[in-house]
Amino acid sequence: MPKLRVQVSLDAEEERTLWGLENSDGVGHRIRERARRVRLSNEGWFVERIAVHLRKGMETVRQVLKRWQREGLGGLWERSGRGRQAKCSESDLEVLLDKPVWPPVDRS
Repeated sequence: MPKLRVQVSLDAEEERTLWGLENSDGVGHRIRERARRVRLSNEGWFVERIAVHLRKGMETVRQVLKRWQREGLGGLWERSGRGRQAKCSESDLEVLLDKPVWPPVDRS
């Protein structure tokens, strides 16, 4: 079954915000790339063309556009809980860092 086309429509304020994010050094490159995908969709580009132009998968582009439609600006940022969970707590790390692992070497 063919995928339905996902197209985004932005107002002037959203367009300015996304352009600012896309050209900002203060945000991560993933957020800048997502902002660019949404802006290109607003300019009339289809998912296939955006994917080829930015060298990303079509499903990746679709996911970003759908998250934009559901969550708006907040959908550009990564959700919490991503990545591997810590196996030890901060208090465990403090204890380890306070204790020497080996005796200091006398280099005199």
